[in-house]
Amino acid sequence: MNEIDLDTDGMTEDEVEEMLDGLLNILAENIEEQENKTSIINPVKYKQIQGVYNALRYMTRDSKAKVSCHLHKPYHSTCYISISGKNISFSNPNWFNKISEYASNIEIYPKTDGTTQVNLMFYDLTLPLE
Repeated sequence: MNEIDLDTDGMTEDEVEEMLDGLLNILAENIEEQENKTSIINPVKYKQIQGVYNALRYMTRDSKAKVSCHLHKPYHSTCYISISGKNISFSNPNWFNKISEYASNIEIYPKTDGTTQVNLMFYDLTLPLE
């Protein structure tokens, strides 16, 4: 992988922007390289995702929140589970804390339609064969 120096001391705003553009280009190239490899489903990760999805559906069953699973989105090797609704509540917050440990990252944000979105992202849904 290419290395990039992130020391911005003494740099102009244009130089910092150029450096960040270079970093984004390196990341895009690495993602494209990984996505072009032949791969298969990672059975361990897939089972974890299934368990998290089922647990979230169970924990939100008394609310009007919508739980959906998006396999191979936004990349072939990733997946995310979304929870959206006006009032998202979990029957057991401790369970949510426990299952969130399986996610690679979590984001929570308000949407312009007055709902809230919670996304649990999972990396390594696939394993490269090469």
